[in-house]
Amino acid sequence: MFDKSFEDLIDIEDYTDKELEKIQRIIEQDEDENPLYELELVYRGQPKAAPRPKVNRANATMYDPGQKDKKMLKSFIIEQLDDIDNFKLIEGEIDIELKIYIPMIKSIRDSKVKRYLAESGKLRPLTRPDIDNYEKTVYDAINGVVFVDDSQIVDVRAEKYYSIIPRIEIKLTYREKPLKCSINKKK
Repeated sequence: MFDKSFEDLIDIEDYTDKELEKIQRIIEQDEDENPLYELELVYRGQPKAAPRPKVNRANATMYDPGQKDKKMLKSFIIEQLDDIDNFKLIEGEIDIELKIYIPMIKSIRDSKVKRYLAESGKLRPLTRPDIDNYEKTVYDAINGVVFVDDSQIVDVRAEKYYSIIPRIEIKLTYREKPLKCSINKKK
């Protein structure tokens, strides 16, 4: 995420020496004052995909039928965060890796060969729900609990697997605060 120097990303000839020095100074100061951290969380339970919002026909209001699942995931995450000394809400940019392990379907569970292939990650789910619906459930559950807002997520990797132990593994790589430059200042 933060391993490329700015020389690799821009045409240096378009910048004055003063501009390049300022950019380098901001980057070095940010790396010194705002190191990279990792946070790993595991939800042990059956992953639930975010369902589409529904309409209550009696009073024509919208509601979220997946709210109960999000609350359960959120409380599980809060419990894990309580075990971390001095955890503060993340304000900086975030890379997130999700590994979603859904229960094996009967045809896989009943075959030793297929079960082995599934657990080793060789046989992957090509079924619904879509992976982005699982992602949405996770983001909604940890929004305001782990980070300020899911708009801070700048890089995502999500993978879906079968497992005899359904779970969601969440790995966040982040900086506590945004890069110090005028575009990221709070208004």
